[in-house]
Formats: sequence, structure tokens, C-alpha cells
Amino acid sequence: MVLSRGMIITKGSLVHGTLTTGSVSITADMVPFFRLIGYYHGNNGDIIADSVWVDVRDECEIKVTVQHNTQPVVGKPLDLEIDLHGQDATVALLAVDKAFYGLKADNKLTAKQVFSTMASYDLGCTYSGGSDPAKVLVDAGLSFTSQAKSAWRQDFRCAPQNVRSRRAVDLLEEKRKLASEYDDAELKICCKNAFSLIPMNENTCETRSRRVFLVKKIRRVQMLSKSAALQLRS
Repeated sequence: MVLSRGMIITKGSLVHGTLTTGSVSITADMVPFFRLIGYYHGNNGDIIADSVWVDVRDECEIKVTVQHNTQPVVGKPLDLEIDLHGQDATVALLAVDKAFYGLKADNKLTAKQVFSTMASYDLGCTYSGGSDPAKVLVDAGLSFTSQAKSAWRQDFRCAPQNVRSRRAVDLLEEKRKLASEYDDAELKICCKNAFSLIPMNENTCETRSRRVFLVKKIRRVQMLSKSAALQLRS
């Protein structure tokens, strides 16, 4: 499921396996960012879920270029060339005296302000999954009901402890940085998985490492990645 600006953009299903891969087509509806939420129903009816926050390059859906080839002269008409780059749209023109912006710089509408307003529609509270499936879905801005549990947001605002912080961004950046150091695809996945919080009493790297019955190289990658994650969270 893809969620952006408080709306479900697309949803679908994949064949479940040990390692499932899929692709998402980026559309204008996903600007300036979107959340990718994956979930499935366990054997006892519980929902297993995780999510990730994905930043998208800020671009308008339709690109418009306005220019003129002659020098403007007071009292005479000016021919404008409007290029929609092959797209169809209704174009509105507005002329504003620059002196108006001198009264207050914030009066000037910029692309940054537009994308900032679009981002404010997001109902999510975190950059990634939570400590349990219910928190994953609720913090992404969803409500859900299963045979075992129901959860929903009581307010549009995020709880103080859930407000997105710089540390969350640093954690994602550190995860990408560490994973990029490994050429082997399996080791990359192992490194990323080591950053995930598991809602069990596995607070140390050693505890999680003992559960991984793989080659020593993979265990070493998990140890290094998990240690880095714990340092960033502390």
C-alpha cells in the first residue's frame, strides 16, 4: 500500500515468500514523499506490518515555461510564449507589482511553500515502522481492525513522543551508509534488518546474533549494524 498526503494512492498484493520483491511506479501524487506499507495476516488472524518513508524529488506534475522575446514597453502589448511541454492544461496569468513583495517577503508564493503545504497533509508521525504492527499502521496515519486488535488515532496531531526528529533521519541515513559498504545483496539485507526494532527482549547485539544461524560473515555484519543502530538510538 502506498500512502501520500493522507490518501491511499495505490494498493496491491504480492506472492508471499522468504524474500519478496516488487516495484512501485512513482507518480505526481506521491510528491513530496510517500509511505510504503507492507502487511499480511498471520495464521492466528494477527496483522504483521512494516512501513518506510520515501522522499521524492519535488517537481510539479506539469512543467510550464513562460518567456518573451521582445523588450517590454510601457503602454504597448507584450507577446508571451507559454510552453506546456506537450501537455494540456488551462493556464492562468497573474501580474503583480514587485513593490508588493517589499511589504512582506512571505507574500511571494514559491515552489517551496507549495510543497511544504502539500507535506502538511501527511497524517504520519514517524519515518519508519514502529515497535509492533499496531504502531506501524497508526503512526503511518491509518486505522485498522483485526480479529485480535483494533487501533486508531485519537487526534490528527502526533503525540509528543512520536514527533519526527532529526535522529530518525540520521538513523535512516546511517543504515543506508552501512548497507552500501557491502557488495553482496544478502549482506545488504542482513545489515538493514539489523536496524529494525523487534518487539521482544532482544536488546543486545549478542542476543540477536545467536538467533541468526548463518555463516560467520553474516553474523558479523549484523553485529556491526545492530551496534551502530543502538548507538544512534541512545
